[in-house]
Amino acid sequence: MVNNMASPINDFTQRTRLLEERIVDPRSSISIDSLLDSIVALIYDCEGLKKTKNFDGFYGKFQASTREIRDKRVNFDDFEIIKIIGRGAFGTVDLVRRKATGQVYALKTLSKFEMLKRSDSAFFWEERNIMAFSNSDWIVKLHYAFQDAKNDGLVRSDTAVGTPDYISPEILKSQSTTGVYGAEVDWWSVGVFLYEMLLGETPFYAESLVGTYHKIMNHRENLVFPDEIPLSTEARALICAFLSDRSARLGKNGIGEIKAHPFFTNQNDWSWETIRKASVPIVPPLTNDEDTSNFEEIEKSDGPSEESFTATKTFVGNQLSFVGFSFSSEQQPFLDRRSTTNFNNFNNSELEQRLQESERIKSELEIRMRRFHEDLNAKCQDEKVLNSKLYELERKNVVLVTENKEAQRKYELELENRRTFERNLEETQRLLDNERQVKNQMGVTNREWTDKLTSFERQLNESNEKLKIELDSNLRLKKQHQDIQKNCAQLERSYNDMHDKYQELIAIKLKFEKDIITQQANIEQEKTAKYMALDKIQELEEKCNTMTIELSKYKERDASQMNELSDLHQSNVFLEREKLNLQVEIDSLRSKLIEEEIRHQKLQDQFLVEKLKRAGTHNLTDDDLKHDGQEIVRDLERKLDSERLSLKRTTEELIQTQKKARMLEMDLKQIATNYNQLIHDHELSKQCKEQIIEQMESDNQRRTQYDKDLKHMQQQLDISFNKEKHLANELNQMRKENERLNKEIRMMNNEYENIKSKVLDYEEQVEVESKFSVLYRTQMNELKDEINELSDKLRQAISEQKNLEDERDNLSKQLEISNVKLKTESLNLNLLQEQCAELDKEKNIMIIEVEALHTDFNGRLALLDSEINTFRDRYEKCQYDLEQAIKDREAMSNKFKPILDQLHDFERQVSELRKKADDERAKKEAAVKKLQEIVTNPLQNNPFLSRPTGSSRRHDRDRNDRNIARRLEQALEVERMKYKKLQNEKDDELATLSDDITKLKRELETRRDEIDKYKRILETRGSIDNISLISDDLDDDRDRLESWVQIPTRNIRRGGWKRQFAVIAKNKLLLYNSEKDQLAAISIDV
Repeated sequence: MVNNMASPINDFTQRTRLLEERIVDPRSSISIDSLLDSIVALIYDCEGLKKTKNFDGFYGKFQASTREIRDKRVNFDDFEIIKIIGRGAFGTVDLVRRKATGQVYALKTLSKFEMLKRSDSAFFWEERNIMAFSNSDWIVKLHYAFQDAKNDGLVRSDTAVGTPDYISPEILKSQSTTGVYGAEVDWWSVGVFLYEMLLGETPFYAESLVGTYHKIMNHRENLVFPDEIPLSTEARALICAFLSDRSARLGKNGIGEIKAHPFFTNQNDWSWETIRKASVPIVPPLTNDEDTSNFEEIEKSDGPSEESFTATKTFVGNQLSFVGFSFSSEQQPFLDRRSTTNFNNFNNSELEQRLQESERIKSELEIRMRRFHEDLNAKCQDEKVLNSKLYELERKNVVLVTENKEAQRKYELELENRRTFERNLEETQRLLDNERQVKNQMGVTNREWTDKLTSFERQLNESNEKLKIELDSNLRLKKQHQDIQKNCAQLERSYNDMHDKYQELIAIKLKFEKDIITQQANIEQEKTAKYMALDKIQELEEKCNTMTIELSKYKERDASQMNELSDLHQSNVFLEREKLNLQVEIDSLRSKLIEEEIRHQKLQDQFLVEKLKRAGTHNLTDDDLKHDGQEIVRDLERKLDSERLSLKRTTEELIQTQKKARMLEMDLKQIATNYNQLIHDHELSKQCKEQIIEQMESDNQRRTQYDKDLKHMQQQLDISFNKEKHLANELNQMRKENERLNKEIRMMNNEYENIKSKVLDYEEQVEVESKFSVLYRTQMNELKDEINELSDKLRQAISEQKNLEDERDNLSKQLEISNVKLKTESLNLNLLQEQCAELDKEKNIMIIEVEALHTDFNGRLALLDSEINTFRDRYEKCQYDLEQAIKDREAMSNKFKPILDQLHDFERQVSELRKKADDERAKKEAAVKKLQEIVTNPLQNNPFLSRPTGSSRRHDRDRNDRNIARRLEQALEVERMKYKKLQNEKDDELATLSDDITKLKRELETRRDEIDKYKRILETRGSIDNISLISDDLDDDRDRLESWVQIPTRNIRRGGWKRQFAVIAKNKLLLYNSEKDQLAAISIDV
């Protein structure tokens, strides 16, 4: 039966263990991150379905949990953006610093909309899995992956988008057809960036996207290597092997054929196994981890924000595509974090011991942590120094390697030259031997001929002497002639050179004059621009001065407030000390009072017993009994009076302590009011900060106004250019019209000449016909009529000609006026052009200055933005802390209310107990009076103490006396027990009250310390613009407080108080038994 029961239990535990392993495994689809992403995605997608009943219940149940998940997990608020170092099709890459650790990371921000819109080209899941789970040194390690809280709208669509210059042709073919491609597309991209690294640009770059795709599809014709850049044949072959068809592409059959390529062979400096440890030839200079000088300046995009859509009333599941995308490399399995201890199995004493032990271990660990932190800082500084030295050594190593290679190349050249020299030397030696042989043969023949020649030489000597004389004379003449020609040629050359130099000097002089004129103009423009910039700088300096004065005022106000707070704190501490001293005095007085009462009771009992024994053993007379009774009564009355006096004193001291407690409550209220005043001052400082931000915005508006003015000047220049063009067009039209009128005048002149010639012909005919007037009268009349008509026409023509001449004169005048206008306009145009040129120069200078100011302003603005962001974060944290402190204060006030009620109840109970004590005292006084009466009149009041009649009566009387004494002793014991019980109850109540008061005081002190800490944080954050932060050691010395204190033991009434050394440092209260102790006996988080 047991075995049958054990097997399903083991099966169940195995199944639960497998499920836990699946949940803990980050590669699993039901990992912790996937489950958290799923609940967050469902909540975000259900925001539009709040009116549905089921969704509303689900949303209300898990909304707070999702907010807690979002706040507790890694998010954007954990990082501080330093600079944008890259921008792509799906997002940006930023250099960021984690606020908690100061570690520098590269943050890649991807758009969900773009990734799902272009799902065929955005392989974000593959990229995430490769970087998260790979162990290669050559792949970037993924530390965190998280999602933004924005509820972006997501739409699915398929588009062929990617980085155009690196896309392979098979990817482009797969968009139009159902093509398939594999890992060989990555080798195509390797070839593209290898080409870009060696030649400076991508191989298929074009102005448009279509042109780039066209070149990629025709890569065989468009892959060109420029001749001006030297490239080895191995590198060219490697690039061509990568940028080829996918069927013949290098790397298709594995990485082995890439390693075997000649480009990677004959390398003595590294191998494929040691390439990671090899020293690089070029080490980029880096000042620190945040140095971004090797990245291009990328401006912040001013374009429209990311696309999104409104929430729908139906469930779409836009966020479900990203379930499981979150990742954290620092996540530990939650099973390891389970608590292995069950605190219910321990009692309070063991828990207290364990708590004290844990606090002691915690303090030790904190001390070790500080030491380790100091050692770590020292090691970090040493590491920085060593890194800088290592960088210098690597740079020197690279320089020495390059010099060594250069020296080796020179050495090889020298060896080749030496070999060629040795070859030439051997060749010359061989030739020299041949020449020696030939010379020996020639020597033999020469001897034979010398004998023959001696005879001829003698004959020739005489003739030669004569010829020498003539030749010498000729040679002298020729030399003189040649010298003269050389001198002439040299003079001509020097003349030509001097002439050329003279012309060059003249040209240089003219050029210098022009340059001087232009430089003077530029200097004047720069002076004007400089004056304008100086005026602007003065305005900005005045604003800065006013802002610094305001800041100093605010700082003085904060300092005064802090001084007031410190004074209040000191006064509070002084009052608490006085209260503690008074409590100690009260306790000592109470103990004395108890001792005196005990002593009084003992004496009283002793007196009674002795008197009774004396009365029983000796036969005393009535006078003796009366006398003894009176003495006893007097003693009792004296002791009662002393007890009353002591009670009065104790009551007066209690009243004084209550008054002081009320005074302390008033001080507490005053501190609360001061705290509210400080919160009000903080809000005022916040408003001042907002005013400063508004002033900065006004400065930005002025800068935009300057840009608008520049644009307005540019528009005016464009208007002047348009006017100039319009005037030129009008001038051309006037010229064309003038040419047309000149043509018409020429035509009229030709007609006039024709008419004039006709008139002359007619006059000749008239002269001829006048001879034949008689015969031709009839013809003459006709001719006269014709002449009259012609004369009319001629008059008309002359009048028209005059009109035309008038018009021509008017036109000529208008032409002259237009020419004058044109000249003036041309002069004005020249002046405008000169002004435009000057304005262009000024514009260029202003653009350069504005760009410089813009860059400077952007830099300052970026610094201010980063500082403002840090201040905002810190301010939000402080505000959150203040809200928490306010909540805690309200909670404490809520806690104080029942405690104050309890105090009032305790006071009421104390008054009731006093009444009971008075009643008991009255009863005691009545009992004492009765005893006094019995003692004074023993025979009258007690029948058993009557006069003796015999031995039996005496015996009965003694026995009765003993019984009465025993009863009285019992009654006294009962009364003493009651009194002690009441006194103990009263002491216990007072002890509990004092414990509660001390606890409340400690809580108040902790809250005050927290408030002081927040005020110090606000003060340091407010003054961070003008002063640098003081080192942590000085802060520790300043925030460290040391003093001797007295703390109560567990039982104040028995053990009293013990003296310990208190240290307040770094939000902790440490209590030591002595100043020399290194380990704290008690550690309390403040």
